[in-house]
Amino acid sequence: MFEKAVLRPVQRLQQRHTGGLAERCGDRRYAPPRYEPCSAQRMDAPGQRNREAGERRTVEEAWQQRVHAPIILRLRPGARLCDRCRSWAVALLLVALSGCATTPQQAQDSDDPWEGLNRKVLDVNTALDDAIIRPVAKAYRDIVPQFFRDRFRNFMDNLSEPRIWGNDVLQGRFNAATITFWRFVTNTTLGIAGLWDPASGHNLPRQTGDFGQTLYTWGFDDGPYVVLLFFGPSNVRDTFGLAVDSYTTPPSIVFQNSHVFDTHVEQDVALGLGIVDGIDLRARNIETLDEMKASALDYYSHLRSIWRQYRRAQLREARATKEEPVELEDPGATQNPGVPENSTPPAATVGPQK
Repeated sequence: MFEKAVLRPVQRLQQRHTGGLAERCGDRRYAPPRYEPCSAQRMDAPGQRNREAGERRTVEEAWQQRVHAPIILRLRPGARLCDRCRSWAVALLLVALSGCATTPQQAQDSDDPWEGLNRKVLDVNTALDDAIIRPVAKAYRDIVPQFFRDRFRNFMDNLSEPRIWGNDVLQGRFNAATITFWRFVTNTTLGIAGLWDPASGHNLPRQTGDFGQTLYTWGFDDGPYVVLLFFGPSNVRDTFGLAVDSYTTPPSIVFQNSHVFDTHVEQDVALGLGIVDGIDLRARNIETLDEMKASALDYYSHLRSIWRQYRRAQLREARATKEEPVELEDPGATQNPGVPENSTPPAATVGPQK
């Protein structure tokens, strides 16, 4: 009974450790591996034979200790990673590298879901600008003297002052509305219908105010980014505001509702002034846009970023908010002993040291 319950299981374990079970059962998984050096390593030098013998003993000792190792480590000595596992490892590495190599142009902007369409519209605008608008603007700047171009620009800016005043009132910016009112009065009278700008010299700077800003102060979101034909970068909210501003800004009101000329003549005059206004603005930005196109790796992304920064500054002005500069602290500065942490330094230490 003792021999059947104790001795025989112990003998089986001993035979498994020594390889007897493998020889008796014919299972080669438990057989110690043979060390067969490749043909390139077979040399007749005594030193080489001694080294091969030492490696053979090392492999056999490791194989004898293999049974005592955890199951996860029981691999055949010298076994190679199978080709399928190696292929999976290479594939996973390539996927990880491709994820790290994603460029900003490949990533979809969350605020620009219509990027594909916007790029096509920008291509059309760029083609029209290169073929027609830019040459006309350059000819306008070369032919018309600077004096007359400045008079026209002041005249058109003065016509937009009532629209700026109305939006400043709707936004609750009564200080800006007051400045705009007196600016319009001063330039219309002293500036001879706005041909000159004496208000800027009397501490009456030009204010901003459009219906897109008004909608922003009322809580309307920007909406997706959009590129308009002829007008360029905008968004859904500002596109609606642009339509309102185009109808409420002279010369639309002055010439379409004056009833002095025929209705078609008044519309043609308003349209002509709008076209000349756009050509004048383009003529004042020829070098700026040329430099942007030449220096930008992606003109679409660069133009979108610049427009968003410019528009964000206008919206902050509509909310009467300014970005406070970040206060930087010197980590190596030492505080004077005996002076509280939040106390003001003495007046003698504020000024420059003599």
